[in-house]
Formats: sequence, structure tokens, C-alpha cells
Amino acid sequence: MHSGDDVALETHSVPRRSQRTESVLTLFAQDGPTRNLVYANADIHKATQADEVMRFVRHWRQATGANCCGQRGCRGAASRQCTRQGLYHPILYRDAAPVPVILDLIRVAALLTGRQGPDRTEAAMPDQLGRGVLSWASMLDQKAREQALVTAKVAAIHGHVALMPDAHWGMGCTIGSVIPTREAIIPSAVGVDIGCGVIAAELGLTAAQLPDDLTRVLSAWERRIPAGLGYWHAEEDADWQRFAAQHPLPDSVQGDQSLRAKAPVQFGTLGSGNHFLELCTDEREQVWLMLHSGSRGVGNALALRHVATAKDLMRRYFIELPDPDLAYLVQGTAEFDAYIRDLQWAQAYAFGSRQRMMDVAKACLDQAIDRLAGVVRVVNNHHNYARVEHHRGRDLWITRKGAISARDGELGVIPGSMGTGSFIVRGLGNPASYTSASHGAGRAMSRSQARKRFSPADLESAMEGRTWLTKDAAALVDEIPGAYKDLAQVMADQTDLVAIEHQLTTVINYKGVEKGNRRGIA
Repeated sequence: MHSGDDVALETHSVPRRSQRTESVLTLFAQDGPTRNLVYANADIHKATQADEVMRFVRHWRQATGANCCGQRGCRGAASRQCTRQGLYHPILYRDAAPVPVILDLIRVAALLTGRQGPDRTEAAMPDQLGRGVLSWASMLDQKAREQALVTAKVAAIHGHVALMPDAHWGMGCTIGSVIPTREAIIPSAVGVDIGCGVIAAELGLTAAQLPDDLTRVLSAWERRIPAGLGYWHAEEDADWQRFAAQHPLPDSVQGDQSLRAKAPVQFGTLGSGNHFLELCTDEREQVWLMLHSGSRGVGNALALRHVATAKDLMRRYFIELPDPDLAYLVQGTAEFDAYIRDLQWAQAYAFGSRQRMMDVAKACLDQAIDRLAGVVRVVNNHHNYARVEHHRGRDLWITRKGAISARDGELGVIPGSMGTGSFIVRGLGNPASYTSASHGAGRAMSRSQARKRFSPADLESAMEGRTWLTKDAAALVDEIPGAYKDLAQVMADQTDLVAIEHQLTTVINYKGVEKGNRRGIA
């Protein structure tokens, strides 16, 4: 996608630039990308040396990952639309490859001037909160700060705890944290929704090809993908049988009648809370499907069982902890091995369940448009999980509790709340974050606080122009965008962790609603 001479987006080392270039870019950051584009481009041309312009171009390419103005119906340099609207300037061509001058100028200005917008005066970089904690979160409440500092004191931790921009308080450990441990693992750091994550699929479909009546798609999803507390399939199906053949039930599930019954019928179901299925479009008007889910009841039960085991071992061996929820299991013990077997199985369960729902969601869409849409690419990321990785010269257990892997060049998904859209990103491999990034916007207030502050009418206003479960507005109020952190600020806080590939806008949103226990019929 990028030429070999593209420079890395090093926000700690801002390139040299002329005063006039900086003033132009600052104007972009303050006034937005749509005013006086031709004049601004000419200004850059006259005010800078050629090598500086091309540095600007290379940053721009990496920041946007696009070759077009992004307007509906445009096809890039060959289109008269781009040329007619003055969206390109000759100096921004190199080897006949156009450079976008409409997409995300604010982000480019941030990279070149060290600003993240009009109100930020320095490039993104972590803050050292205290001993053993680095934080990328500009929006961090005191409770989460204190929790992270307590976590860093656990003897099993090797290195610093890294807080992502969406970090907030959570049970056991801070949500939005990356925790390195040596020859040990903290079950509550992984959390009770083992393998929770997001899958996104880019389709060979444009917004113009979507049906006029999108409620048909939403209704089909409701019928075929059970969602919400207590909603699941009536019986196991062929998809489950294929998964179980490749990933046999661990003894802990096989020996538990309740879990053995739940695992097959909850496979390929959505759950509730902030789990969702969406149809989105990106800045090129390409269509994406995106889904957020985890390991359902079986993963929750396994996690709680091992958290209890770890706590019991700490008491038995008189190991004092700053917080009992930070109890850990030591590598080489039977308890550690049992947890790793269940952990890896539950992660595979969550991964496969997301893929199964994505296949069903796409089949519903194919039926609605009366054609088979191709799949361009699929990104399937965990953000509640642990695995062995090599950092700081050692193999460590890296636990990401509300964080995604962001190795150099690795694609990831960072969803927002149900009305704010999402981002497809490319990792920059920052070692300070253990090559990690945020997993979403992160809650700014609890569910109870959100229900007190917002009304169903507020949610309906926030979701205007989208197709969603309007009949369940009262039950979904705690998922209103206002209950989450500002996604734009979250992204600005991690320009040294990821580069944005595509920005997704929500068209259809489907969420599970906690309306009581009832088996699904799909």
C-alpha cells in the first residue's frame, strides 16, 4: 500500500518544517480539512523545499492509507470529480500516484506539528503515573489510576503495566491494560469474558448497492443470531460439531453437565452488554460487517473457577497481595496447566463463535441484496486474552485486558460505542506498550450512572439516521455514546501505537438486550 521510501510515523521526532508550512497545517487542524484546499496546497508548494513537501506526502499516505478524496462515487485520480473540485495539486503527485488532500488533514497536521488537534500541544506519548505504570490515557479517573498502581506491585509482574487510552476501572484489573508476567499468570487480569474481541470483514460491496429498506437485514439478524442474556440456539448445529471436532471439550467442560450443555447452543450467539453486530461503511463507501463478542457463559464459568483457585492457593501459601483479585497461578504447577488449557480452549471458542456469526450475518445481507457479496479481507482480534510473547529480552505472558495486539503492520479493529463508528488500524509495533493499542472507546461512566443521566429519547437522538433496535431504546440507554469516552481523543492519544487505515460509520446496529432468560429459537 505504501512505497518503500515511506518514513515511519515517529511522533516523538517531528520533521523539520518551515514556519509557513506549520501555519498552514495549524490552520487545517483548527478549521478542518474542507476550506480553501487549492490555496492551501499552493501555499505548501511555494513555502517549502521539495524534500519537505514529499515528507508531508509520505506522512499523509501512511496516515490515511488511501488514494482518493473519499467522496461518494469518486474513483480517484481518473475521476473528474476529484479534479473538478480541486482536491489534488500537481506537487502532490509522484510517479502518477495521487495523494489524498481531503482525508484526515487534522491527523496529518498532528503528526507534522506535534499537535493532536487545537487543544493539544504535544505528540502522543505515555505518562509515567508512578512506579511500574505507563499510561497513554489522557482521560483517566483516579480510581483506575490507583487500581493500575496496585496491580504493578504484584510480584509476578515483570516490567511495567501499560494503560491504553481507553483505560477505566474494572473488576480485578484495570480494563484497557497490558500486564506482563514471568512464569505466572493472573486469571482475573484476563477477565471473565475470555477471548472477547472484534471481527470485521470488508465486503466487495458499496453503500450504493445496499437495499433501501435496511430493517430487512436487522430483522434477519434478530431471527438468526440470538442476542441477549439467556438467548441462544435451540440445539447444537453443524458449525458447532465442526468446531468441537477441531477443539475437543476440555475436561473441565466435559465433566460439568451445565457447561457441557451450554457450550454447543451458545456457540455463535452474541450475548449482551456492549456486544454488537454492525453494518458500516468506510470513507470510500465500501461496506464492512463488524461484530463484538466473547466466550459467553462457558468462558465466564471457567474464568471464575480459576480465579477462585488462584485465590485459594495464595491463602494456602500465605502469599500477601495488594488486592485478593490479583491472585496468580505459577507456571509448572497443575493449577497453572489446567488454567492454560481452559484459557486457550475458551479463546478458540470465542474466535470461532465470532467467525460463525459473521458468516450468518453476511448470508442475511446477501439474501437482502439478492447477490453474493465477496469478502475482501477479515480481521479477527481478541482483546481479553493472554499468550506468550518475547519482550524485554524474555518470553513473557502478556495479558491484554481490553487491549489489542498492535505489532508492526498488524491490522486491528478499534470500535466505538453504538453510534460513533469505529476504526480499522495498522499497528506501529511500539515496544513501550508491548506492541498493544486500545480495544475501543472505554466507558466514561457506569451503567447505573448512564441510566440515571440519559433517557430513551437521548439515545434515539444519538442514533438518528441509523437502523437499530428502536423498540428496545429503554433497555439500551446504558449503551448510549455519551456513556463512553470520546473516541476521537482515544485515537489521538495513540498515534504512536497505531495508524488509521479506515474510519467506519455505523449504518445498522444490532445489540443484545437483557430482557430475562429465554432460549433462542434460531
